[in-house]
Amino acid sequence: MLLDSEFIQGKGEKKPALKGLRVAHWVVDHLATGVFTYLALRIAFQVSQRFAPFEDGSAALPIIYLTVRWLYYFLSEKSTGRTFGKILTGCKVSTPSGIPLSTAHIALRTSLRFIPLYPLWFALGWRAHDRLADCDVYCQ
Repeated sequence: MLLDSEFIQGKGEKKPALKGLRVAHWVVDHLATGVFTYLALRIAFQVSQRFAPFEDGSAALPIIYLTVRWLYYFLSEKSTGRTFGKILTGCKVSTPSGIPLSTAHIALRTSLRFIPLYPLWFALGWRAHDRLADCDVYCQ
């Protein structure tokens, strides 16, 4: 396996991740965000016994889930270019030339994942979050 610095600088051979790997990333990352959401809810409940995210009409649970999920993708890809799913498969998000993404590009890429049509676009092979942020997921 190549060192991160070699991978980022394009010294090693890299190729765009295949759809099967991208689906694996999605599954692992959704499991991770589920665990982090659970932990966030436990902490919130411990801080305030009156916290009731499961009450009828409460928007707390979806807001917490979406916030945790956004932060998970943004912070992971900003700090290392990888989420847990990408780490497991040896992949990394970067520009086509191998340069790490800017904060603005990562924020855009992360936010585009929350568009309701995103799963359909991904299934059809149009990865809007990659194309509009001028990046892709590359594997070694």
